[in-house]
Amino acid sequence: LGTGFGSVITGWATDKFSSKTVYFFGSLWLGISAILFLFVSSVLSAYIVAFLFGMALGGLLVIPPVLLADIFGKDNIGAIRGYTEPFVSAGQAIGGISAGLIYDLSGSYQMTFPLFGILALVACILIIITAISLSRFFSSQPNGEVEIEYSDYKNFLTSRSIIKSKIVDEVFY
Repeated sequence: LGTGFGSVITGWATDKFSSKTVYFFGSLWLGISAILFLFVSSVLSAYIVAFLFGMALGGLLVIPPVLLADIFGKDNIGAIRGYTEPFVSAGQAIGGISAGLIYDLSGSYQMTFPLFGILALVACILIIITAISLSRFFSSQPNGEVEIEYSDYKNFLTSRSIIKSKIVDEVFY
């Protein structure tokens, strides 16, 4: 239920504010709501915190495609999402596995909430750093804008050895 509300609210917010700002506040909300689980003392408070946490998760499902389209343009969003989603999926899998490991080692999920809350707050810091870096980059361009070409993205990926050139050729051509 919370994810539905969070998705709608975040969709509205990304139309009104910059996607980086919405992403920052969504990550902040996620971090705070994860930490709130430590203070759950009744069934009602568990439902309230779970609803708030679900709103943050629902919101954070909406923002990444919008953010990527804002940064790289919407012409190549399918290919870009194709390369980024495996990392998202890996992060989600690692989160679940790490929560299980914490439970196996400690007999409680108590430490998962502050850990995941801290990681969400670290994401907030990284969003700020990225926004500052992008702002400096774009302001250093002659007209204040830069068009990121599809071939530039392909060159970026191959120069970092993230993927083999054969895969790039199969996907991009």
